[in-house]
Amino acid sequence: MQLRGAAMALAQALAPVAGALEPAAAQRVQAIGRQLTLVRDQLARVMALTERQAASLLPPVEGVTYGPSSGAAGARIYRAPG
Repeated sequence: MQLRGAAMALAQALAPVAGALEPAAAQRVQAIGRQLTLVRDQLARVMALTERQAASLLPPVEGVTYGPSSGAAGARIYRAPG
């Protein structure tokens, strides 16, 4: 979220002076924008992979949060006492 906010702030700050930038600076800003897009995509992939790995290590979440659940299955260590 902070990365997106920073990118939006940069784009808004550069909007009035976009035509006044030197060609080299404009190309650099465009290159940074492309890199940020790649980083965002890679971060989304890593987050999806991390969620899958966590799901394989942790027990599935049951629909009931409080009180006894019907047909409690799974190891005792994953259930609250009582």
